[in-house]
This record gives sequence, C-alpha cells and structure tokens, in this order.
Amino acid sequence: MPEKELVQVGSGEMAANAMDVAQKALEKIAEHERTCGTRWTETRDSLARVTLSQEVHAKRWEKLAWMVGACSLALTVATLTG
Repeated sequence: MPEKELVQVGSGEMAANAMDVAQKALEKIAEHERTCGTRWTETRDSLARVTLSQEVHAKRWEKLAWMVGACSLALTVATLTG
C-alpha cells in the first residue's frame, strides 16, 4: 500500500481553502432550503385539498346517515301502526 505524501500548506492557503469549503457548504445549504421550501409548499397545498375533500365526504355521509335513520324510523312506525 503506497504511503500518502503529506503536503504542508501555509496558513493563508489553508484559510483560503477553508473559506472555499465554507462557501460551497453555504451554497448547498441554500439550495437545500429552496428545495425544502418548495416541497413544503406542495405538501401544505396537498393537505389543504385533502382536508377539503374530507369535509365534502363527511357532509355526504352525514346526509346518508340522516336518510338511513329517517327510513328506519318510518319503517318502524309503519310496522307498529299497521
């Protein structure tokens, strides 16, 4: 296994390299924030649509429950009176 050579770097060059790495990291973080912001907006909009759909379906089921209850009551009354 070949041994790696150690290269000595001056403190100015090391600081410049560190600044480059930090700048690249900040750019990646900014890109990640943009991507997550977009995805969160899409998710929030999707959840709003699901909530609206759920409310519409709940109203339909409530109407159906009233109809079933009214029909059951009418059938019971009809059976008992006639």
